[in-house]
Amino acid sequence: MKNDAKRANFITFAIIAAIIVIGIGLLFFLNNANEEEGVNAVNAEELETKISEEEEVVVYFWQTGCEYCEQVKPYIEPLVEEYDAVSINLADHNVWTTYGINGTPTVIRFEDGQETGRIEGAVSEQQYETFFKNEEGEQ
Repeated sequence: MKNDAKRANFITFAIIAAIIVIGIGLLFFLNNANEEEGVNAVNAEELETKISEEEEVVVYFWQTGCEYCEQVKPYIEPLVEEYDAVSINLADHNVWTTYGINGTPTVIRFEDGQETGRIEGAVSEQQYETFFKNEEGEQ
């Protein structure tokens, strides 16, 4: 009888331990599943380096779950690739105040480390294209 009680306790302990391990594994998996990478994605440190070291860089600031970011995604992501711009997901990298971001999507051009242009909010494909080509002052 004593061995049966020990065996039952051991089985109960093993089941509880297995449930805990599975739960921790699921939490880890689900937490990492929320991290989304964009086109030419950078982290906060890489972005800071890129802005300070390159003559010109265009940065697309976006956020997971942003409906306006989803609306412009089909035409802004190809522009990010074509013009060798970078993107950063503000849900994963908290640089809102660093770059004065009030909402997403936001696209900022930096030249010699200084901001020289910005688009805030969803705009037309043509407006983004003009911005990426750096033609906004030439019209």
